[in-house]
Amino acid sequence: MAIETHADAIMLRWTPEKEDLRELARRPAYRRQMVKPMVVAAILLAVGLVLKLTVLAVVGGVLLLLLGLLSGRARQLRWNNDPFVRDPVEYVADKRGLSRRQQDFECWWGWSRIRDVEESSRAFILRLGIGRPSDGPFLILPKRGLASAADETRLRELLDAQVRRRQTS
Repeated sequence: MAIETHADAIMLRWTPEKEDLRELARRPAYRRQMVKPMVVAAILLAVGLVLKLTVLAVVGGVLLLLLGLLSGRARQLRWNNDPFVRDPVEYVADKRGLSRRQQDFECWWGWSRIRDVEESSRAFILRLGIGRPSDGPFLILPKRGLASAADETRLRELLDAQVRRRQTS
């Protein structure tokens, strides 16, 4: 299946880096999601220490440690075990949607499949699917994959028109 592109399409090309996956953990939504279990673990630790309940303190401390380590470990495992994460990639965005091309893989998403867009200083992060804000897969579009600052502006405007405006209506 060949995905055709239009003249007004915006192309992003890059070779992924481990740092790209760290963009997901830098998102404010991710940090808010991690706060709840960390607060529970910290309360268990504090109550255990104050009441001198060693088991409760140990459980709280272990939970805090695990929460801090598991996120980074999950990203490392994804990087090491998923060839799609490391292979050079090309995304093309136009008024119809977003296509992804890699050596042995090609797919396309219509704009209705993209639920939300977050922008950081390094990337556009697109969340796919339906459900809670923390659910669903993500697409990371590093800004370094764009040819120019003008393309970055055009992509931002396209995402605003196709995804963000749809959320408010």
